[in-house]
Amino acid sequence: DKLATYLPDTVSIPPEYVFNKVSFHAPPARAIRPEVWKQVVRGVQHQNVVEILYQSHRYKEPLRHTIHPYHLVNLEGEWYVLAKSGKWKDLTQYALGRILDAKVTETRFDMPAGFNAGDVLKKRFGRFIHGDGRKTILVRLLFVPKLASYIGEKIWHPEQKLHCRRDGHVELELPVYDVHDVVPWVLGFGPDVKALGPKELKAMIQTRAEMTLRAYRARSATAT
Repeated sequence: DKLATYLPDTVSIPPEYVFNKVSFHAPPARAIRPEVWKQVVRGVQHQNVVEILYQSHRYKEPLRHTIHPYHLVNLEGEWYVLAKSGKWKDLTQYALGRILDAKVTETRFDMPAGFNAGDVLKKRFGRFIHGDGRKTILVRLLFVPKLASYIGEKIWHPEQKLHCRRDGHVELELPVYDVHDVVPWVLGFGPDVKALGPKELKAMIQTRAEMTLRAYRARSATAT
């Protein structure tokens, strides 16, 4: 506090100092068309309806959507726009890298009363968000002792619970809205984690593991 009294109200730092001393490397992400970025940002800033051509992973052909863009967010290196669409009842997230074309219209829209992006983003695990009205599902995972420190030092979910067992294993509890969201993440730990529940998640993990094993056996048989 004494030192602060001798400092000016504003402190200037040469940009070249920051650029030379700080760097940021994001995980792999889809490329975003510059014009798409500009149009979507304008829609968010001025609350204008945006017409987009969107290539969903669910369909072979791109579809046209008319959206009310509420909020832009970067989730684990990927840019999304949280928007309301006439096609869906709930708030939807659109990956900007999947938007092939975008055009801001002159039509304005009103933000819904009480909308809070922070509240929406709490309802996610990783890159996936979900609409209102869903109940959470408790996911329970058991990690081997060698991962106890790694799992315990991170915030995987704002409402997570961690239980350290006497034998060194650590149990992690996460409330999620869709167990599909955690499957790729859990599989990434291989044999160092065991899904304790729910049954649906245990079945998914087992099925994916068996499919992977069959794929490797098939390749080995072809190679010989």
